Amino acid sequence: FVGRLVKQKNVETLIKALNTLNDKDFRKSIEVDIVGDGPLMGKLIALTKSLKLSHMISFEGNKKNVESYYQKADIFVLPSIWEGFGLVILESFKAKVAVISSNIEGPSELIRHGFNGLLFEPGDFIGLANNIEELIKNVKKRENIAENGQNTLKEEYHIDVYVKKLNVLYENSK
Repeated sequence: FVGRLVKQKNVETLIKALNTLNDKDFRKSIEVDIVGDGPLMGKLIALTKSLKLSHMISFEGNKKNVESYYQKADIFVLPSIWEGFGLVILESFKAKVAVISSNIEGPSELIRHGFNGLLFEPGDFIGLANNIEELIKNVKKRENIAENGQNTLKEEYHIDVYVKKLNVLYENSK
């Protein structure tokens, strides 16, 4: 996870999903970096400790170079309850990382479920846990989703494509 630790980002849902996976004996195969800071950091650390997930979750604080975190990740999770555009999804696509996001405006416009990412209902930590488990168990699917995400970025959101789309809009508005 990369983002501010605020209510909107709903990191608590991610922690609860990890608790579900810990109970399913994934404790040795999951390492999660939570990159960012915010007013909920203390509460989220306390929740992590109370659920005995400190072996699985690392709070990294604010980092200037988040690219290194994307590069070492297999899965990126965005558990937000509301979001604008979801730039972190494009950053994940760029790094060729499989994305799991809550099914909300913004991210749902970028992600085609099962193709370039997986979606779950906001706050549904069981659904999130199931998506994480699916991508852990099915490496080929995880790799395909990551590759499709990278291709989506190149084909739909690269600056050259964006400029062409703007030009078409401009020409059609005359």
